[in-house]
Amino acid sequence: INHYMVLVVIIHFSAVLLGFFRTAIMGVAGERVVSRTRNLLYHSILKQEIAFFDEHKTGELVSRLGSDTALLLEGTARALPEIAIGLIKTVVSIALMFWISAKLAAVMLGFVFFVLMLCFPFGSTLGRISKLYQDVLGQAQTHSTEALGAVRTVQSFTAEHGEEARYRYSIGHPAIYRFWWPTDHKTHKTTYSFGFFKAILNAGLFTVIFGIGFGGFYISLWYGFKLVNDGEITLGALTAFQSYIFAIGGALGQTSQFISKLMEAQGAAARIFMLLERVPLIPTPRK
Repeated sequence: INHYMVLVVIIHFSAVLLGFFRTAIMGVAGERVVSRTRNLLYHSILKQEIAFFDEHKTGELVSRLGSDTALLLEGTARALPEIAIGLIKTVVSIALMFWISAKLAAVMLGFVFFVLMLCFPFGSTLGRISKLYQDVLGQAQTHSTEALGAVRTVQSFTAEHGEEARYRYSIGHPAIYRFWWPTDHKTHKTTYSFGFFKAILNAGLFTVIFGIGFGGFYISLWYGFKLVNDGEITLGALTAFQSYIFAIGGALGQTSQFISKLMEAQGAAARIFMLLERVPLIPTPRK
């Protein structure tokens, strides 16, 4: 028993140490990627012709350099590795479940497949809304950058209320909506309206995964006891099977939190690479 306890302690601390190195390495790698991306993006922006800056305001470009690259960091350094680990845990647990009981595993696999199919429309819609959210936020940052950069002029002409109204038009004013619902979201695009629906989608994604996941757990538990009564599996095998279900549930719950982050990073990456790949209409003269 003492040898087994020593082995368990060694495995536990080895897993903790490896987890530290994994998190640290991925975090540093993400910072390196984002730093290079910001430098390349700033270089690409500075090469553009003057007409480009008339079409794309300062605040929008600052948002690309700041907010969008931060979302890219979340996706590359945190969300993507956690999703990969969650999928690996799920695949290994499903394989062990089939080894215990193919019938019971087929029931659970059906629920897992159904949950994954529901995640795709949630994820695609979330990515689209996140892209629109960042676009409107860029407009708001454009207004605030222009006003704060010329704050003496704004105060000289007593235009504070006008600048507040222009900024509020992009951000939104939640106090005017009853029951928090942005009733004019189809005609008036604001960060509040997009953020409202993004929060609803995040909550829906989390609820679907855990609601259907635990529903599948109860059904598989009932079917597992039926197989035990029929003599097809033992009670110990059913207990082991349920432990793998908990492992899958934890992996899916962890993965669901990062799927939305990955979708947001995908939308941010599309805007970043659009600027990186843009060829200036007037080439920069060579030195």
